[in-house]
Amino acid sequence: MALDELEAKEVLHVPMSSGIEIRACFDEEDVQKRISACHDQYDFTGSPELAKGAPGDMPDLLYATVATSFPGRVSRSADSTTAPALTEADPVKVENETCTYQRTYRF
Repeated sequence: MALDELEAKEVLHVPMSSGIEIRACFDEEDVQKRISACHDQYDFTGSPELAKGAPGDMPDLLYATVATSFPGRVSRSADSTTAPALTEADPVKVENETCTYQRTYRF
């Protein structure tokens, strides 16, 4: 059977990107407590690619993800209004180690 006669089949179904922004300030006290960082932001990107393989072999599929949050290590599972006040060092984007990973899929 020729290659152009083969039916394409899905071999990997993974997220490519996602993001959400959650309001975290509800009054002036919250604005002060959060140093005007009034939204928690969560971003996720995934990038699949083919690895170079030996001629005639099926290539490996590589999938790498990066997940981040801002400001600092915020959590969608926690109530931001009960968290301690942010410091000047907190309003930075940080990588989430649990949701940032690389996988190799082999056939």
